[in-house]
Parts: sequence; C-alpha cells; structure tokens
Amino acid sequence: ELNTFNNQNLLNNESNEKTLFIEEYYSVWSMIKLNPIEFIDEESNKSIILNLVAIGLANGRIFIINLSTMKIHQKLSTINTIYSLVQYKDNPKYLLFSLSNGYIIIYKLIGKNYIEIQKLHKPKDLGHPGINKIIILSNGDIISGEKGNISLWRQKRDFEGNIIEGFIFVEIIYKDFNDICHLMEVKNNTFACGIYSSNVIKIFKNKEDIYDLVGTIKNVEIHGNNSNGMAKINDKLFCFGGKNYFIYIISIEPPELIQKIKLVNEESTSSICFMHATNDGLFLFTSYYEKIVQLKIVKDRHNNFIELEKYDEFEDKKSGSPAIVTTSDGKILYQKKSDKIGFCLKPFKMP
Repeated sequence: ELNTFNNQNLLNNESNEKTLFIEEYYSVWSMIKLNPIEFIDEESNKSIILNLVAIGLANGRIFIINLSTMKIHQKLSTINTIYSLVQYKDNPKYLLFSLSNGYIIIYKLIGKNYIEIQKLHKPKDLGHPGINKIIILSNGDIISGEKGNISLWRQKRDFEGNIIEGFIFVEIIYKDFNDICHLMEVKNNTFACGIYSSNVIKIFKNKEDIYDLVGTIKNVEIHGNNSNGMAKINDKLFCFGGKNYFIYIISIEPPELIQKIKLVNEESTSSICFMHATNDGLFLFTSYYEKIVQLKIVKDRHNNFIELEKYDEFEDKKSGSPAIVTTSDGKILYQKKSDKIGFCLKPFKMP
C-alpha cells in the first residue's frame, strides 16, 4: 500500500533551546541517548543522575554530552570511524562501539565515566571488515552487521556456565555478498537486518540458541549511507527509511510489508538516512532537505498501528542529518548546520 504525505507547512516556533559547538570538523556517524547514570557527588554527598548522549565521529572520537548543562562530560578516542554505538536496555554499565577497522570496543562505567576494558575482533582467517552496526539483544547476545556477514558475539562464561566479564566471537550466523547496514531488535531475541544492494530485509529469531531466518521482505530500497534507518513501532512492527524518500512499515509476525509511504512526493536519489522513535511510542523523527520532520504514530483504540501522520517540522539549514535523539521530557537533540559540529537541544511539539 502506497501512501503520500501532504506537504502542509507545519513549523515549530519554540525558542527555548540550547546549543553546543564541538571543536571538530568531522562527520557524525552515530548518536545515542545513554541510560541514566546515578552516582554520589563527593562534594555534596548527594545522589546525582546524569542525562547523557554519546556521539561518534568519523575521526574515531566519541563525545559524551551532558544534556542538563549542554557541556562535554567525557571524551573518548579511537583511531577509526565510529560506525555505531549501543548499550544494554536500561543498563548503563557497558558502552560498546563498532569501528571501521572491524573491531568492537567495550567500555565499562566506573563511577561516572567510561573506561576501556576490552577490544573484540574476529579470528584472522575470517578477516576484519568494518562493522557497520551492532545491537545487543534481550538475552545479552551481541549481533554485528558487516560486509557479507551477520555475526554473533556472547558474554564469556566459566566452566560452570556462569557469566563473567567480557565477550567473545562465536560464529557467523548469516552470509551475503553485500553490506549488512541496518540492524534492530524488534521484540525479545527477534531482530531485523537491512542488506544494501540486495534490497531485502531479513528477520531472524532465536530458538534454543540458534538464530533461524524466519522471513524475507523483498523490494525494499536499502541505502548504505549510515546504519540508523530502522525504528521500532511496537513488538510486531518496525519502520525503515529507504531510498527515494520511502518509509516502509514492516511486520515480523507474519513477516510482510504493511505500508510503503512516500515522505516527499517527488523523484530523488536521496535517502532517508535515519528513523528515530520516541520511547513512549508516540512519534517518529526523520529529515529531508533542510527540515526535521516529526511524524505521529496513529493507532486505533486497540493500540494497533493505522498510519503515520505528519505532526510538525522545522528548518535549521541542515540537510539529512543522521544525528537526532529525543529525551523523555519532550526534547530533541539534533545536529546543526555549522563550520564546526554543533548541536541544538529544544522542545518538540507535544499533544
């Protein structure tokens, strides 16, 4: 089913915003809202909760920003492009990065800062292609997508089967000739992946420690511009932003394409490079040209998905930025157009 949005001019006129500029000039490849960090301040002896976002750059640097102050909380450095960042759901203990040199770096929270504890890579005979995306499933397994493979990494265990600190490469669970660019867990231990050039989305489910392929969605125009193109709608549905400004609504039970939506009603070679969903399941955010678009997830009285409705949009002269996250208190952090890397935090439109 093909839908199109009408291009009514909805503008967010909120002026309550904060801006931060970073002394860097490299591209932003990934950005995630971190889980809240609670610690005891030594000076006041009071409990403080940190509200942080991690930003990965093409030059291998990671900036962790405190949204409460809009200041840099911590800087981390590698020597390769940060392709993706991930944390366990509702657990700030570990922060994982995937890199363009085929490594996964694991940081552990010590006090209020992250310290590197491990570097992961595959055995030499399997090569070290850049890891485009990593996700952590509900059972603790790490799934990585790279050129030609989907791979499985697990937490280490002792001889009695108890989990110990650290992770290891286990096996390749799927092979393809093209890049695995997009990954997302849709429900517990069921994940979807987008394969660039093959133009398919495949769905895998964990059954007794084996990841079975349970469905394939064909004729979905996958892009390889970044790995942020998927967002969860509910435990059965997710959306994908593809080429030519198409948004695809996809079911995992059964695996099928539900809707194909045209965000901009014109022909173009441009892609929707990211889709970001708010935690409350009310909105999706994306962008095109110089506009950031807020889409309302319309549901029926039984909480079943009906459609996406354009709810708001605003301009900041930044075309197709991949860097957007939202907060639980109704704010959006997005990348600004600037000679340096700039970010703006502002309220978004609420019901």
